[in-house]
Amino acid sequence: MFLENAIKKYTRKPVFTGDDPVPLTFKPAELSLKVKLLSFHSFKNLIYEIYDHRILHATEINGALNASYMTLDEHLLIFMLEKNKTRAATENALVDFLASLKYYCESWQRAKIYG
Repeated sequence: MFLENAIKKYTRKPVFTGDDPVPLTFKPAELSLKVKLLSFHSFKNLIYEIYDHRILHATEINGALNASYMTLDEHLLIFMLEKNKTRAATENALVDFLASLKYYCESWQRAKIYG
């Protein structure tokens, strides 16, 4: 799971007692995350950048040179890693992208199709 590091850093940890399945309390998260909702213009351009990147690398993605096919979620990881360079920056960018995708899915058909 690619976002595992971000999930561990930004979520509270439950504290259990004995065999009780309900947590007694929660330890605070290591860091707090403020999700940045991308502006519609930035989000739209990012979606088009992802599509352009996929088209540019279509021969490798669609299996002309290999016997496999890359799904959109796998391609999104490759695109974000290439754009952000480090894992931590990529994880934060993915959280922002997914939050924006969820928000714009209600009003923009292309976001709904991508999601």
